Parts: sequence; C-alpha cells; structure tokens
Amino acid sequence: MDEKTYLAEIKALKDQITELEEYIQVNEQVWLSQAQKLEGLLDREQKSKDLIMHSEQEAKLAKEAAEKANRTKSDFLASMSHEIRTPMNAIIGMSYLAIKSEKDPKQKNYLDKILFSANSLLRIINDILDFSKIEAGKLDLESVEFSLDEVLDGVANMIVIQAEQKGLEVLFDLEPCLPEILIGDPIRVGQILINLTNNAVKFTDHGEVIISIQSSTSKAGSEKISLQFCVKDSGNGMTQEQISRLFKSFSQLDFSTARKYGGSGLGLCIAKALVEKMGGSIWTESRPGKGSKFYFQVDFPFSKRKPHPCEDFPKNLRGMRAIVVDDNKSCREIMKSQLEVFSFKADTASDGYEALKKFQLSMESPEGMYELILIDWNMPGLNGCETTKKILREICTDKFPHVILVTGFGHEEILSESAASDIGAVLTKPVKPSVLFDTIMTLFGQKFSETGKIRFHDDFEGKENYFFGRKALLVEDNKINQEVARGLLEAVGIEVVIAENGAIGVEKFLTIEQNLDIVFMDIQMPLLDGYEATKRIRMRAKSRNFPIVAMTAHAIKEERERCLEAGMSDYLSKPINPNSLFSMLKKWIRPATDAPINITTKHSIDYEIVRKQFSTVLDVIDLKDALKRIRNDTSHFAKILNSFRNDFADVVEKIRAALENKNYQAASTLIHCLKGCSGNISANILYKTAQEFEDLLKLKEQSDYNNIFAKLEANFSNVIKAIEKLDENNETARESSINCSEVKSCEIDRSVLKNLFTEFHDALNKNSFSADEHFRKIQSILENSEFKSEIRQIETFIDSLDYSNASQISQKLAFSIGIENET
Repeated sequence: MDEKTYLAEIKALKDQITELEEYIQVNEQVWLSQAQKLEGLLDREQKSKDLIMHSEQEAKLAKEAAEKANRTKSDFLASMSHEIRTPMNAIIGMSYLAIKSEKDPKQKNYLDKILFSANSLLRIINDILDFSKIEAGKLDLESVEFSLDEVLDGVANMIVIQAEQKGLEVLFDLEPCLPEILIGDPIRVGQILINLTNNAVKFTDHGEVIISIQSSTSKAGSEKISLQFCVKDSGNGMTQEQISRLFKSFSQLDFSTARKYGGSGLGLCIAKALVEKMGGSIWTESRPGKGSKFYFQVDFPFSKRKPHPCEDFPKNLRGMRAIVVDDNKSCREIMKSQLEVFSFKADTASDGYEALKKFQLSMESPEGMYELILIDWNMPGLNGCETTKKILREICTDKFPHVILVTGFGHEEILSESAASDIGAVLTKPVKPSVLFDTIMTLFGQKFSETGKIRFHDDFEGKENYFFGRKALLVEDNKINQEVARGLLEAVGIEVVIAENGAIGVEKFLTIEQNLDIVFMDIQMPLLDGYEATKRIRMRAKSRNFPIVAMTAHAIKEERERCLEAGMSDYLSKPINPNSLFSMLKKWIRPATDAPINITTKHSIDYEIVRKQFSTVLDVIDLKDALKRIRNDTSHFAKILNSFRNDFADVVEKIRAALENKNYQAASTLIHCLKGCSGNISANILYKTAQEFEDLLKLKEQSDYNNIFAKLEANFSNVIKAIEKLDENNETARESSINCSEVKSCEIDRSVLKNLFTEFHDALNKNSFSADEHFRKIQSILENSEFKSEIRQIETFIDSLDYSNASQISQKLAFSIGIENET
C-alpha cells in the first residue's frame, strides 16, 4: 500500500473516531438527562407512596373517629331514652289513675288527651331506643320457647282500643295446625306485628284490619317451619313511589302524613331490621284506594305441633249445622272457614233479619235446625242480642241452639245484655281458632262426662308418679303458697322439703344437696330474700348447674332478668299455673324410670254439687280456676281458704299502719304477699287490686293512696266474708247430716282397711297433703260406725294440718279395730 492510500485510510479512521466521540458526547448528555428524569420520577414515586400512606392513616383515623362518634351518639340516645322513660311511665301511670277516679267530664277529657299524648311520646322514645341499639350493633335477640297464641293476645290487647275508637274490625285469619310452641324472640315478633298493625289501624278510616299467618310446606322431619305473616288493611293504599320510600329511617310518605298521623318514621325501619336479624324478609303490596298488605316471613324452630282440629273434634259434633251472622263480609268468611275446619256445616247471614229467615227455614229443613249460632253484637237494624232473643223466643220451641256472641267491644253493658238474652258465651274480636274451639267444646259439654262431671285436661293428668323418687326444696315464707306448690309437686310424685325463708333454705340445701333434684325459690322473704339466698347457694354448691327456679308474683321481663343475673336457672310466675310448673319440671329434671303405676286418679268432680258447697264464694273466687290449680281436691281447697282467712286476718290494718308511717317498703311487701296468695286461690278481683296497688307504690312520687287502699280493703273484706259464710254453711250442713243419720253396725273389711291405714300413716309421716285423700277413703267406710268420734277427731286435726295428733288418734283407732299389728 502506498503512503498516500495509507494516509487516506488513517484520516478516514480519525474522522470516524471523531464522529464516534461526538456521538458519545451527545448521547452522554441524553443519558444523563434521562437518568436525571428517572431519578426525578423515582423521587416523585416515593413521595406519592408517602402521601398515599399518610392519606390512608388519616382515613383510618377519620373512620375510627366517625365510628366512635356514632357509637357515642347511639349510646347517648340509648341512655337518654332510658332516662326519659322513667318520668314518662310516671306520667302515664298517674294519668291512668286520675282518669279512673275523675268524674267531671271536662277534666276527664283533658286527662284522656294527656294520656294519649304521653303514650304517643313513649312510642317515639321506644323507637329511638331501638333504632340506636340497631345502629350501635347492640340489638340482641332471644332464643326461647314461646306460644304464638300468647304473642297474638298481646297484639290484640295493644290495638283493640285504638281500633274500637275508629269503629274498625280487627280479625285473625290463622292456618289450622300451626305449631303450639315456637323457638325465637316472642317480644320482637310481637313488636313487629304491633308496629305493622298500628300502622294499618292508623291509615284505615273504615273497614277492617286482618292479621293472617300461613306456613309454607316444610320437609318431612324438619324441625323448622317457615311462617308468613300478613297485616292487611282496607285503608288508603300507596303508590309505587311511596312504597319505594318505606323501610327507611325517619321516612314519611309525605309531610302531610306526619302532620295528620304523627310518628317518627322509624317503625318500619326497625321492623325491617328485626326481621332481617331473624333471617327473614319483609315487603309490601299496595294500590291507591285499595288498601295495603305488609308481609314478613321468618323460619322458626318448633317443639310442638298442633294436631288437626278434626282429630280432637268429637264425632257426635261433626256435621252439625251452624250459622255465622255478621255484617262484615271478611269476618263472616273467616268464621265460616274456622267452623268448617271443625267439621261444622256452616252458613252465613249478613244481618239479623236474614238470620231470622234462615233460622226459620232451618227449622223446616230435613237437615235440621242450626245448633250453633255465632253472631256479631254490633249490626245495623237488629243487633246480636236482639236477634238472639227473637230466635229463642219466637222461632224455637222445644230445642234451643247454642249461641256465641262475638263483639269488638268489651263494655259491661254488652255483657249484661248478653246475659239477659240467654247467650252461652261472649268472645271479643279478634277471635283465635283455639279460643273458638275451646268455647264450642265447653258449650256442647265436651269437658263434661255423661254424668255431668267436669274434667280438666292438663299436663298433670295421668302423671301421678312421673317424677317418683325426685326431691325438691321449696323456699317459700307464705303457708298458702307452700300448700299450693307442695300439693302440685307431690301430685307428680316429688318429695317436697319446705324452707320458711332464704336463710333456712341455704342451710337445708347444703345439708341435703346430694339428695335434691331442684330448688324452687321465692323472691320476697324475710331475713334473706331469694336473690341473696341463690347467690349463697351458688357460692357453696357442689354443682354449678344445679337448677334453681324463681317463683315470684312479679311477671315482668326485668324481674326475670334480675333472677337470672342472681344465678337462678329459670323463672316461674305466680299464681302458679300447673301446666307451666309441669313443663318447668320436665325441662330441668329427669322423669322416673321405675315409678309405680297408678290405676285410679282423682281428676273428676260433680261440679254442680261443688258449686253448691262453695256457693258463698262464687262471686269473689273463680272456682273452676282454683280447683284446676289444686287438681279438683275440694277438701284441700276448703283448708286453703281457711288458712287464707287466718293468715291475712290483720293484713289490712298492717298495710294501713305502714302507709300512715310512710313505710312504703313494708306496705309493698305486705301487698305483694297478699297478691300472690289471692292469685293462688283465684280471688281475681282482689289479685288485680293488689297488683294495681303494688304498681302504684313503685312510682314512689304518689302520696295519696286513699282511693286504692279503700278499694283493696273492700275487695279483701268481700273475700273474707264469703269464706266465713262458707264455713258457717258447711258446718250447719255437716251437723244436720250427723243428726239425721242413724248409727248402725257395719261389717268392716279388715284387708281393705289395712292398705288404707298403711297409706294414710305413710302420708302422715311424710307430712304429705295426700294424707287428706287417704283419710277420706277411711272416713267413707267408718263415718257411720261406732268409731265415728275418732273419725271426727282425725278430721279436725287433718283440716288444721296437725298431722302429729292425727297420727296418734289414727294409731289408737287402728288398735281398736285390731289391725295395728298388720300395718
């Protein structure tokens, strides 16, 4: 290669190197710029992350602050609602008592308006309380056994007066065979129904409100049932736009609604929250001018399903003719449907005149006349009582139908008018199928045997030794309540140990705990009350789960909760209901597996004879209810009445003295005791007066008790006089019977007497009330024998519960007869 060429290549190479250096220099600046940009981006990204993190922290703090503020607000609302309710209850209570005693129409009108306004305000306060609980997440639901019938009773009691004031019919349309016992929260179920029904009555000016319950098909063996409740009204109805605004907090259909009807707009919101918390759903159907239907559906576990009514309905009543007379079409159809479920052949009439025509035709029909009439009281033209009088006096000749008067009103004048019209029974709307069924059965004598003996159907029947060998401690200071409870417990085979107060109860429990199965604990007792006694037992008992059941005349939820907080297992209210007691026993203790079988039971009495025997107390005591509580033991009942008279002889004076000394706690204790005992002997008027007096004393602000005290004194006096007159009549009858009887020699079956005396002595040794029953069997054999003097002595001691002396005389009598070595 020549030099020229070589230099040219070198130059070209230098040029390339120069270009490359320039390129690198330029790109170096670009790369530097890019790196700077990237560094800036990374820096901004980090700042963004820091900002986001800071924002998240601020948002979290803001959320926590908002939740805390919301909880504080809800807690404040709940607290304030409780504080406001206390004086509100006093205002309502005082207004009610003032209305009862006020005679001046103008003043009574003012008081009526005060009471109405106070109740309206209380409903708003209760709504706010529930709403605040829902927002705070503190609304808890119970899961207990409850009776759907009792819930419906509560709903009816709440709405019937409001409906009556507007002249509306309230009706129940219930599917037959709904379960008797559901498991859930009865208070909340009732609250939902009351809320929906109150709205229905509020927005309905004429017509009716119908509460219906239907069940959906459940799988075989399923322990749950789906119930669909519907509250239907014949009111104004709603547009779709109005429906869309329902179930929202503080929402009204429009401002005019709030002005005309009042309310906070919380009711439906609370109902929706309750239904959804139960796992159900709620909705509505409505058209303007066509009324509304509010539905909610909830699944409930259930423990006892009713049999079909036809299964229990007597064959001799099936196919009988009946007529329903009512000017309300819905009521006619519902009643007719219920009668047809009971297997009646039912017709309807829209007024009294049509009823007269149809009844006249039935007299000439080959199918025979109507044997049952269900007739409304409040009808245009002829009312129910007037129509009944015409049927019974102008149409019927030798055979008369049974008549049930159905009314939406519970006024005394209606009851007196119905009694004068030979009406067999009066039912108040809304009528439940179960109540109608029981009423029909009673009217047709199905609770009476062919000999006219009344028979009470209860859970105790046939269970004389169901809990044989079990032992109960009964802690109760009142002798009458002791007798009632002890008699019921021994009736099912339970051995009863009595403790007269809480202190003795604790001592006896610790002594015999290993042999005990259950404790029944009274609440209000001297020395040591039931709460403290229970706490002491719980501290020293070997078993944490030992059943202790409270027995108290306070039948309110707060009292029940206080009992459970004190450590009690369950709650039983006075007066003692035998079926409730039996259910309580089955819940907490096991039945006997080796109990002897009783062939005979004592459940039937000749009620006509018993009415004559107790004729003097019929006006002040519900005899059937009282005998049911002690299972038809009339001699036992006579002793209980005698004990009541003796134990409470000076109670009125003690109450008077306590009030004069302003010792309201002592007065309340005395009245509480009187209330419990009067309830147990079914002196219902006295019981309600004592309850009213006790409630009034709790208000504390009241200083003038003269009116209620006078009422209590008068009612108590009526009961005592009736019992005293009863004793006089029975003594006269007994002496007359003895004087007229002839003393004859009689052959004595020693083998029979041996068993009778053995049972009698065993009962006396155990201080069992069954001693009276065993003695009566001996008395029936020996009362006209040469041993009648000893029999009278034993009877005297038995009546006064002096079992020790009764045993001594009985042993001597057995020796005289010559069977003492065999007993």
